[in-house]
Amino acid sequence: MQQCQFRLVVWFFLSAMTMAGMGAPVIGYADVVALDARTVADSPEDFARRLYSYDMAVDAANDVHIVASKPRASKPDEVVYIRRTGGIWRSEVSLSIDGLRSSISTRIAVDNAGDVHVCYIKSSDRNLYYRKIVDGVPRPESQVAQGAWHTLMQLDSAGRPMFLRESETWPAQVSKLALLTTTNGTRWSSRLLDLPSVPRFRLAEFRYESGRYHLAFGDSKYRRQVLLGKGSSSRKTGIFHGLYYASSTDGRAWSTSLIDNSATLYEDEFWTTLALDGAMPIVGLYRYAEIGDQYNTGTSALIANREAGQWRKIIVQDRGYEETREGASLAVIVDRPGHWLGIWDYSPDNTFNAYFRGERGNLALARSGPGRDWREKIQLQSFSAEGRVVVQQHPSQRLHLLVLGDFVDAKLYYREFDMTRIEREFDRVFAKFPWNNFLPAIIRATQGR
Repeated sequence: MQQCQFRLVVWFFLSAMTMAGMGAPVIGYADVVALDARTVADSPEDFARRLYSYDMAVDAANDVHIVASKPRASKPDEVVYIRRTGGIWRSEVSLSIDGLRSSISTRIAVDNAGDVHVCYIKSSDRNLYYRKIVDGVPRPESQVAQGAWHTLMQLDSAGRPMFLRESETWPAQVSKLALLTTTNGTRWSSRLLDLPSVPRFRLAEFRYESGRYHLAFGDSKYRRQVLLGKGSSSRKTGIFHGLYYASSTDGRAWSTSLIDNSATLYEDEFWTTLALDGAMPIVGLYRYAEIGDQYNTGTSALIANREAGQWRKIIVQDRGYEETREGASLAVIVDRPGHWLGIWDYSPDNTFNAYFRGERGNLALARSGPGRDWREKIQLQSFSAEGRVVVQQHPSQRLHLLVLGDFVDAKLYYREFDMTRIEREFDRVFAKFPWNNFLPAIIRATQGR
């Protein structure tokens, strides 16, 4: 009887607030309205064949450039290029029908002249290839280096492609990272980076900005028993990483620091991010957990920024709900100096949060806030993030998103948002009344928890 009375009081209270114009969001959830939305590709549901390798760049004119390795049945991937120019989506261009299925190294960048640079690994010889695209027309591909090592691409100050790759010495087979640069776009020189020795490097992030190289990497240092997958009761020995950051002004002498050694960055759920606020690096990682003996449950995100030579770290998690799933696929961008945005998956079985009630999961958008505690978050899209979140912000206050989404029916989705509208949505939810402070407790109480 008391429970029924409580529910009635809660219903009356929330209804009154809603009618007063103070609490409309509490009665449900809503995606942030997109200016442009497109399904780039449908993905197979089988994890071994999902569309995990994709990337996006946005040029000065706010034109969008996408590259993706599309799985094909019993064949190598097809690497395709898709672009939107002048607000119109153009026909898909096939770059190769020989893409390596297991690769996540299909990458894209656009230079100041608007020319597009793409790299991918081919299946037939398992080597890295590069090609330039001018006005939508691909130039001939060229081989950059041998080996199917995981690779990230950036453009140097002259707009030339350079590559950071996982590698190893020969014949000793000591794990290393290698930087490949070029002066003409057809021939590359390679050098191994002078970094602290680790059991095996796992390349996480690579950025080049204002004449400085920035990278993050894992060390493959830890081992522990983990479940084989969702719903499984069997276990295997999983590899876990400490996460490091390194920077250099010339690509030769590197300054390295340890960000996190909690041994929660799991090899099979390896989600990281790197952003730059001026000279300040911001690095994030996904903290894997198995609360209640359930795969990928009780997870969180760790976001760290380096100030005065020290890493300031915060763990982002719904601490009132032990079985949460939050932080996978995370991406952080700098909206403006001192103001950061984060996007990540937030898809537990029950969020106990009226703002996040997507039947196919939730993609959360959070802002760092004055205290950089990441407490303010809104639902960006009502589907889960199943792959890497790629996000780009244009000076015209446009936010571009590319992500493999939806655990029910995986697809590669593109979205464009108006940052002004996003800020209004944050203010609408958080400025008038602190719903998030008590709403989860109300929901738990009404559900008998």
